[in-house]
Amino acid sequence: MCLLYFFWLPGLLCLLLSAGLAAVRVIGGVHYPKDVLVGYLCGICWGSILFIF
Repeated sequence: MCLLYFFWLPGLLCLLLSAGLAAVRVIGGVHYPKDVLVGYLCGICWGSILFIF
């Protein structure tokens, strides 16, 4: 997500890649959808905190 602030195209590609990887892990039965969503939200929060400070 921090990459989106500086370089929007590579940031968007990384965001889509991570969403695709998360979908594959849920479909493959490795994780529950709730696990993936919470991990995604934690990553957004952590990236935002690091960007601010």
